[in-house]
Amino acid sequence: MAKNNKKHIYIIAGEASGDLLGAEILKNFKKDEVEISGIGGERMSEFGLKSLFDYNDLAVMGAVDILTRYNFLKSRIQMTVDDIKQKKPDIVITIDAQSFSRRITQGIQDLDSHKMQVVAPSVWASRKRRAKLYARLFDSIMCIFPFEQKLFKGVKTYFVGHPSCDKKPDKPKIDLRKKYNVNKNDKLIALLAGSRSGEIKYCLDMYIKAIKKLGSNIHVFAPVVKSQKDKIKEELEKSGLKYNIIEQDEKNDALQHCDCAIATIGTVTLELAILGVPMVVAYNTSIISELIMRLFYYPPYASLPNIVLGHKKIVPEFVRDKANPTKIANAVNKILSSGGIEQKKEFKKIFKLLKSPDGEYGKSIYKRIKDIIKI
Repeated sequence: MAKNNKKHIYIIAGEASGDLLGAEILKNFKKDEVEISGIGGERMSEFGLKSLFDYNDLAVMGAVDILTRYNFLKSRIQMTVDDIKQKKPDIVITIDAQSFSRRITQGIQDLDSHKMQVVAPSVWASRKRRAKLYARLFDSIMCIFPFEQKLFKGVKTYFVGHPSCDKKPDKPKIDLRKKYNVNKNDKLIALLAGSRSGEIKYCLDMYIKAIKKLGSNIHVFAPVVKSQKDKIKEELEKSGLKYNIIEQDEKNDALQHCDCAIATIGTVTLELAILGVPMVVAYNTSIISELIMRLFYYPPYASLPNIVLGHKKIVPEFVRDKANPTKIANAVNKILSSGGIEQKKEFKKIFKLLKSPDGEYGKSIYKRIKDIIKI
């Protein structure tokens, strides 16, 4: 344990979404209230974290990515385990990044540090038997979906709410159609190909081809994370589409201006639903990853809105072998024709289902941390 009187938190995020989640937790601590170590990005660095290494090193997608970078990832895992053992923090908080988090926690089982997983592993989606493993590895698991708590026996679980439901979204502050000179007759399509290199590799070209099938009266808003900005901009520039790159500080405003979104699976689909943006979800990966996913991936639906709303087919999904530009374009055209009325009606139910019992999920987790390490 930490030798001085100040409690020591070791927090780990493996990608941009986890960095944001971590920042929302850390912002609740008073300045110098705790010592902070770990792995994260720009958002957590605002609260004093000096990352052990660049967290983008951990951004992998699918089995092929993991296999081709196995030795490198293994070295990063060992570096992290060694750092934790040297620092002996009061609590180790791993955020999402299930494979990395699990291996880190397996490597520090001999430490007395409390081991907390933020964002419960998606055992409801694949490898259900792993719930028992996670229950053995972790002392507490923070669930962002209420149905997850009952899946983990023998470990303390807490429903802390989903970060996308911390507050109802603000209405757009400025008219981005006007700012970016969008033609009044053009339909706005949000392109959300993901934040990981693998997602960009297997999804971006497919999305662009689908949008090109929609006709000439289309304008693209492409929200990006810093690590993928140049690649997405390069591909959109080559496509000949009318587009604007959207930075994170304008993301919510931009999405609310959009008539439809094309998005990869993940948290972004829930963010779109909270904002009331109709969407089509499409996802592709390597052949090897696809074969492995077929062995372990169980649910009938891949997008979070469909899952949260009781496994209903509200959002059109085109996953792996079913994903192609023509199918995506046809689904988008249907939404543009109808205005996405059915989706918008169903999306209104999600906020209430996933709202944190403490108002904000970061505050809810902060309260659990304070109780655990007694500050």
